[in-house]
Amino acid sequence: MSVEFVREIFCRYPNPAYVFVLGGELFLNPGPLKEILEICPARATVSINGQVFNDITVDVLESLMRRTENGRETLLQVSSEEGGRSRHCGTRKGEAFLLKFAAYCKRKLKVKYTLTGPDIADIDRIASWNWDRKLPLQFDFADGSYGDGQDIDLSDSNASAVYGFTQKILVDSFDEW
Repeated sequence: MSVEFVREIFCRYPNPAYVFVLGGELFLNPGPLKEILEICPARATVSINGQVFNDITVDVLESLMRRTENGRETLLQVSSEEGGRSRHCGTRKGEAFLLKFAAYCKRKLKVKYTLTGPDIADIDRIASWNWDRKLPLQFDFADGSYGDGQDIDLSDSNASAVYGFTQKILVDSFDEW
């Protein structure tokens, strides 16, 4: 996508209710993303893989934070299989990137963790890793299918485990409250 194409979109649709910008890794082509952050009048979420953190990344994050400081609600969503990862206990590079994004964005970010079947057993530990670092967390469930045409996202046993985790967290939260 080019900067000109972004401008054309906002000329055609000047008042969107909400804009959700999806990656891959949007920081590899920062021009269009910076233009969206500059001209978009609506609330926006930017979704990235979070595998690049360099001077270009910092420049784009500064644009994101300016939007927020100017009262235009903006959220950075980092898709991750890093923090608390069950199979590899987290990779230091991936965990470091998550924490850099969190620190730079003053916690205006959400981590989206795609769970697969093997992760379900460690869902509590994965959640705790993120929550201990005050990272808002969203779980998505692939259950190992990764879009291969299966008609269900979770097996019955994995769905039961997720239900049990959710129930436990809700009960613990209400007890604490």
